[in-house]
Amino acid sequence: MSNRSRSSMEPAIDINADLEEGHAGLARAAARLGDRATVTTTVKAGLTRSGELRGDLLAEHASALAVLGDSRRARRLVLEATAHGAMPLNLALAWASLGDVERALQSLERESFLVYWTPQAVWWDPRFDELRDDARFTRVKERVQQVWSPEWRSIGVRV
Repeated sequence: MSNRSRSSMEPAIDINADLEEGHAGLARAAARLGDRATVTTTVKAGLTRSGELRGDLLAEHASALAVLGDSRRARRLVLEATAHGAMPLNLALAWASLGDVERALQSLERESFLVYWTPQAVWWDPRFDELRDDARFTRVKERVQQVWSPEWRSIGVRV
């Protein structure tokens, strides 16, 4: 990862120091850029800070490792993330990154979609690209719309 990119992302870690989001976001960006060292350093730092969100950060690490081609470690980490209570959506992203469509869809079936960023992940996250043509994923998108339609209507968005 370039120093310029890293310097742009690192403030997110400071702002979200007690959350997994800053660390997860930097790890996600580093994985897409092929920077294994930044993924490892960032996740390691995040795991020292986040207690109850440990499972979610482990799932993000699994996803990053899968993107980097380390499927064996990624599978081990997603199972550990499951044991630590990661959100079903984060597990689905990890399984999708590993190319395991069945497990990804099974995880999505357990998701409530009440967390503020879940609609964006379902609609746009490239890790779900392999799932988009599956009829079960269409049902997932319909569930997201049902959950979020009242909220969107309250701010004047037509659905």
